[in-house]
Amino acid sequence: MHNSSYSLVPLVISLLLISRLIIVEGLVPVIHSITLENKTGIPKEYEDLPLIAKCCSTNQILIRNKDQSLKCVSSNYYSALVFSPLFCKFNSSGTWSLGEEEDRFVALIGYPCRYESFDLNTENDTYYLLRNGSIYFPLYEPSMLMPGINYCMDITSTLNLVTVVCSSIDDKILITGTWIIYYACGLIISVSFLILTIIAYSITPKLRNVYGKILHRYCGCLALAFLILAITQLGGVHWTSDTCTAIGILILLSLLMDLNPTIPTIYVKPNFLSENDNCWFKPDTNTMPFIFVPVGFLLLINFIFFILTGITIKRYQKDLALRRLARNQDSVRQDQGLFYSLRKTFMVCVILFFFMTLTWALELISWWTDIYFFDWLTLDLVNALHGVFIFILFVLRKPIRGLIWLRIQKFRNFDNVQSQTSVPNVNLLRVTN
Repeated sequence: MHNSSYSLVPLVISLLLISRLIIVEGLVPVIHSITLENKTGIPKEYEDLPLIAKCCSTNQILIRNKDQSLKCVSSNYYSALVFSPLFCKFNSSGTWSLGEEEDRFVALIGYPCRYESFDLNTENDTYYLLRNGSIYFPLYEPSMLMPGINYCMDITSTLNLVTVVCSSIDDKILITGTWIIYYACGLIISVSFLILTIIAYSITPKLRNVYGKILHRYCGCLALAFLILAITQLGGVHWTSDTCTAIGILILLSLLMDLNPTIPTIYVKPNFLSENDNCWFKPDTNTMPFIFVPVGFLLLINFIFFILTGITIKRYQKDLALRRLARNQDSVRQDQGLFYSLRKTFMVCVILFFFMTLTWALELISWWTDIYFFDWLTLDLVNALHGVFIFILFVLRKPIRGLIWLRIQKFRNFDNVQSQTSVPNVNLLRVTN
């Protein structure tokens, strides 16, 4: 008896869904489907029939994912749903007549929106579906929405008929304009500070060692990637698909080439870039080998070096305590100074780990789990300001800023400053490890 009651659950669910519908035998409309992808015209025998744009095929419904993207899924328990919109007419008295169902109509199957989209609210938005497939929406510009171009309709999992209106390029810019401006400004500010870092290390001979050159190249790659990314965010909606493809590849290589000299060619495959305005990859399955795999590998290596640095400093602290008994006061003072320098180095690693590694790691986790539990706009802005953090850590810290300032004064013909000012010998490794 217990098992039989559970076996009735699917039947009860189906009955509940069917009970919410008005299904009249013999009035189920005949839908003549024409796909948008084929771009075929309407056959002559269907030209006199009402027309409508349908988002999904006749055996599918429309659902909205967590990231607000739309997806067509099989109807399953929703097989009893009937796609039967109401077509309106403009009568002789100058008023719109109540919508009527049609027993036959033509449906243009396909999702037409290239940019963002929004759903019309049937309670607050007044609009009329005409027999020629157009929707008259007085509160929108343009007020006449064309089928297969500006809108599509379909049934959702809530058993409602929803109208999805496509946003234009101007609407896309208006919707995301404020955040895009903030993000692009953060990138441009980072580029400015990265260029200043490159100049500072280029004009200072004592900083042009192996570690200074590594930082020099890293800032160059990051500045190039951020500059192109800022230009893409501000003007990418106006670019062609070929331009978007070239820019997307350049951004990808610039972001990865500073630490990853080669991109495995086995992952290269056609049609992997998105056709929308972000000049980036298509679904996350295509993003994985190009971004998340190398980024995840670099994050893992970064985390390992971070742990090894902490272990090394802790071990040195223990060795220092043992050597204090066998050395004089001067040696102890020198060891304490070295330990203080190493501890400052570790704090630099902690700051770099927090601002650079942690933000990327959280984004990687969100992609893997498909859970968005942070304000990702704030994290994106932190990532965009990496150049500022690099400038503060590697230019404004002592004694680096003293060396750079002396070099600037020397260029300004203050040669006597070098003899009057004492600057300690700098090992950049202690600053950048």
